[in-house]
Amino acid sequence: MYIALSKWVIYLIGIIILLPSLVLIVWRFKTARKLNKRLARLIKELSNSKNKLEIERNKLLTIIDNIPDLVYVKDRESRFVLANPYLVKFVGLKSPEDILGKTDFDYYPKEMASELFKYEQEIMKTGKPVIQKEEHNITLFGKECWFSTSKVPLRDNGGNIIGIVGISRDITERKILEQELERQKEKIKQYLDIAGVMIVVLDREGKIQLLNRRGCEILGIEEEEAIGKNWFDYFVPEEVRVNVKVLFKDIIAGNIEQNEYNENEVINRKGEKRIIAWHNTLIKDKAGNIIGTLSSGEDITEKIEAEKRLKETEKKLEVSQRLEAIGRLTSGIAHDFNNLLSVIIGYSDLLKMRAREDAPYLKEVKEIKKAGERATALIGQLLTFSRKQPVRPVVIRLNKLIKNIEKILNRTIGENIELIVNLNPELSKIKADPSQIEQIIINLAVNAKHAMPNGGRLIVETDNVYLGESYAEAHPGVKPGDYVMLSVSDTGVGMDEETKNHIFEPFFTTRKNGIGTGLGLSTVYGIVKQNKGSIWVYSEPGRGTVFKIYLPVSIEKEENKGEKRLSIKNNVKFVGSNRRVFLLEDEPQVRNMVQSVLETSGYNVKIAKNGEEGLKFIEEMGIDNIDLIITDVIMPKMGGYEFIKKIVELYPEHNVKILFISGYSDVTLSENEFKRKEFFMLQKPFTADQLLKKIEEIFKERI
Repeated sequence: MYIALSKWVIYLIGIIILLPSLVLIVWRFKTARKLNKRLARLIKELSNSKNKLEIERNKLLTIIDNIPDLVYVKDRESRFVLANPYLVKFVGLKSPEDILGKTDFDYYPKEMASELFKYEQEIMKTGKPVIQKEEHNITLFGKECWFSTSKVPLRDNGGNIIGIVGISRDITERKILEQELERQKEKIKQYLDIAGVMIVVLDREGKIQLLNRRGCEILGIEEEEAIGKNWFDYFVPEEVRVNVKVLFKDIIAGNIEQNEYNENEVINRKGEKRIIAWHNTLIKDKAGNIIGTLSSGEDITEKIEAEKRLKETEKKLEVSQRLEAIGRLTSGIAHDFNNLLSVIIGYSDLLKMRAREDAPYLKEVKEIKKAGERATALIGQLLTFSRKQPVRPVVIRLNKLIKNIEKILNRTIGENIELIVNLNPELSKIKADPSQIEQIIINLAVNAKHAMPNGGRLIVETDNVYLGESYAEAHPGVKPGDYVMLSVSDTGVGMDEETKNHIFEPFFTTRKNGIGTGLGLSTVYGIVKQNKGSIWVYSEPGRGTVFKIYLPVSIEKEENKGEKRLSIKNNVKFVGSNRRVFLLEDEPQVRNMVQSVLETSGYNVKIAKNGEEGLKFIEEMGIDNIDLIITDVIMPKMGGYEFIKKIVELYPEHNVKILFISGYSDVTLSENEFKRKEFFMLQKPFTADQLLKKIEEIFKERI
């Protein structure tokens, strides 16, 4: 029993000893069950979260893998830790795993990879993202490509930057297209710049969208400065701006034919105005809406100015040609008159030579001769106009000549007109007949006096000028070079355009009641032209008149010897001592008059009608039987010059004396080949005294 009790005691003790353990075990078991339940729940929740995370990850990867852009993640060393299939395909790999751990140095040239690495490290250093930056890349295989790239820092939960996320959109095709468009645009721009006209594109508001090189040149502005500016506000003169704007609105509205021609002025940066001739073309969008205009404009400023100059030149040329034609007609008429006057004056002298001193008709003969001399002076003026009047040009100083006649000028214009003389002290010399230059100044002064009936100012000026090519082009007949200018101006009534076109014509006059012959200015014109100069008049009604005369500068030395003038006394009778004279003259009256004068004076005269008759006569008579040949210059069949040439050829050793006579006063010995001492010239009309005196000079003795 004891043993049994001990056994139960032992059991009890054991139970007591084990009970806490059992309780602990039970507690632990219960706790474990609770923990397991909680763990199971946690595991289940974790599993659910993992599934959700996996779903989200799969979603994100699906999005990344299907984005048609290059998407990648790089670590701090710019190594790829994630790449989508588009990036893998772009670098030529098969699987995303193939790119992991690689860098740009594996796929791009070293320099380019270095640049990419630097700016990625800068992003991770600063934490500042780069959005849509254009990158131009070239792969190791030489493929050229462009990307629009955005890169942002990648951070962990603590906010620390652990890498970079990048998205690059391939814009290569767009860039190639843009480049092609740019090339096409540049090509079109080159074509537009080559064009010799201004081309400007305006939008509907008139703002400049394009301006070619010629347009920039005309406006004096660079294209970049012009783009966006309102055409009308900047480049159209204010006075025409409103009208041009209205025209533009009508074109934009389609109310005017788009190619209709129009002209208007533009103003450049310097404020200069240019005249542009425009052709306008409408620009439309795909829907057919008008969105602007393309206008081509030709700068016609010089053209219009040239046309004006041409019209002025044509008018001046017309006047000049008319005066030339009148001059030729005048010269021809003067020749015939010279022959007639030679007959009238010659026979008058012949009657005086034959008449007794108490002859009752001697007074009438003198009046006839006086009338003939007045007619001769008139013919002289006509010849001066036609530049046929013989002159004795010498080198002169114009200033000195003007000072010498200053007193005469003052008396000519009267006390109510002030004479102002402005002379250039360094004035060059000219070569002209001094008496003719005096005549010019006096004639112009007389004209000025009549233009200032109530008084005024007469201004005489001289200066050295150079007339260039442009002046010569605008003034027909003028050769470029150095000239002495003589200006005579007044403050008188002036002239209108119609009057100016006729003032140099013979017998044209503005004076009333028949005062004057109307030969004053025609004489001035002839003298100027005869001296290889030019004369131009500037005048407006009520604004006075300015005559400007340009005479060529002479480089010859001034002559010191005074001019010898012959004085012819009336009724001087010469005795020819039966000297033998051969006369060739086609005009019967002149021939008979000269023959009568010579025979009356004791000369033995033989005659011929022209050179052919003269040659036959000399062949029969012999050259040794002739002391003097008097020949007209212009004759039918054979003229005087030809006749004398033949004589010189046939008889080279015989120095027969020759006296040329001519009614054409442009024929002078100084202008032909006959310059030997035995050749002389006498101008028609001449008096009997002048003829006999000339023959006396030729023979060098008075008989």
